[in-house]
Amino acid sequence: MNETMRALVVVALTKVAPDAEAEIAQLSDDEEFQNALGLDSIDFLNVMIELKAATGVDVAERDYGVVRTIGGCVAYLGAHGDAADTLNEKS
Repeated sequence: MNETMRALVVVALTKVAPDAEAEIAQLSDDEEFQNALGLDSIDFLNVMIELKAATGVDVAERDYGVVRTIGGCVAYLGAHGDAADTLNEKS
């Protein structure tokens, strides 16, 4: 797994749920973060907005089922657009 991309997802989750930082650090890559962290649908959308701002990748609504885990987010971001290139440009 791309650790840089994983860290980006963790940062997005932490921005949306700063009080859950300890729980976020303990999430496995295949655990559904919305349920594990008690996020509502608006929080989930805010995570998607944070990921788009960081990578330029817009997650289509039809793909929300794929990005419910950290591993799913990493795979999706890696497969769509030039997320890795965008990360490198922002560094």
